[in-house]
Parts: sequence; structure tokens; C-alpha cells
Amino acid sequence: RSRLNVTTKILFLIKLIFSSLLLFISTIMLADYFSDYIDFIEYYFYASMFIYIVFIPLIPRTKLLINPMDKQLLYRSSLREVDIFNLIYASDVLKKFVGY
Repeated sequence: RSRLNVTTKILFLIKLIFSSLLLFISTIMLADYFSDYIDFIEYYFYASMFIYIVFIPLIPRTKLLINPMDKQLLYRSSLREVDIFNLIYASDVLKKFVGY
């Protein structure tokens, strides 16, 4: 029984060392390969993150501003366009709150 435990521990250490070496060597090989293309990859990563963070949330907001929930607000107010925009935005945000 103790011999089996020792053998298991030795096999575990060999597997641990082998997998660590394999990971280290593969990381070096991938770094050498991608060092030429890292600027290209980084550019498209930041571009896709910018589109995902900035443009995708604007689509539902634009739909709400084109077709607001409170359409009578446009006709009751004698404000400038920016103030109407802010008023519609504020009313839509308030209507989306859970406690409203």
C-alpha cells in the first residue's frame, strides 16, 4: 500500500514537471509566432471592444429617442431641441427604474 502511494506521488511529480515544461515551451513558441502580429491582433481587439461597449448600447437608446414612451412630452414643452432630448432621456430612464 505504501509502495503504491510512493509510485503515485512520483508519477504525479513527473506529470507536473512535464506539463509545466510543455506549457513553458508552447508559450515561447506562440510568443515568437505572434510577436509579428501582436499590433494587428491588439488593434482588432480594441476595435471590437469599442464597438461592443459604445455602439451596441446606443441602438436601444436611439430607438427610444426616435419613438419615446411619453410622446405628449414633445408637444407640452416649449424648450430647445437639446432640452427636449434631455427631458425625453430622463423620463425614459425614470420609467425603466424598477420602483416606478
